[in-house]
Amino acid sequence: FRNAFDWLVPTLGPQIPANPAKQWQDPPGNAANASGGFDLDIPVEGRLYTLHRLDRPDTVTVGYRSEGFAFFWEALLFMLTLVAGLLLITQRVRIKLIYFTVAGLLPLVIAGAVTPSASSFWLAIYLGTIFAAIIWVLKGLPALLAKIVRKLKELFKRRPRAKKKKKPKKDHQKDATEPSPEPDTSVANEPPTTKE
Repeated sequence: FRNAFDWLVPTLGPQIPANPAKQWQDPPGNAANASGGFDLDIPVEGRLYTLHRLDRPDTVTVGYRSEGFAFFWEALLFMLTLVAGLLLITQRVRIKLIYFTVAGLLPLVIAGAVTPSASSFWLAIYLGTIFAAIIWVLKGLPALLAKIVRKLKELFKRRPRAKKKKKPKKDHQKDATEPSPEPDTSVANEPPTTKE
């Protein structure tokens, strides 16, 4: 699970290599006549002090988490943040943004600040939030595309269409049945009147 989604996690802190044994190489061997790695004498300086222990050595305790325990908590935290994100699917964008900041970006910063062995829990929380955000975007995508199509249709309906101009008929193509308009002579024959 971890390696499948590593590409979603930005690199903010030290990263544990997948197989560190492959990265180590044996040091080159010394030449037969060389006494050390370098052929120069290192001067001896300072004073010799002999340290004596006053009490018995302290006990050393080693604690570790089993992989099953770690995987259980990672899966549980991933599912809890994913379910919490899915419960917010009908909420406003502002609430989703607050959730994404608190449960997504903040754990990512904490994962970069803590030791790499302890960062897997924080990365599981981050991945749960990222998957919830991807589902939010996919849910809103059809409505966004429908809105874009509707706006484009309105834009094309409002755009004025170029009117086709009718070609005027030529005089010799007039119909013989169509009467020609007669000039109005009633006003022209009256004498002009003047006001006194």
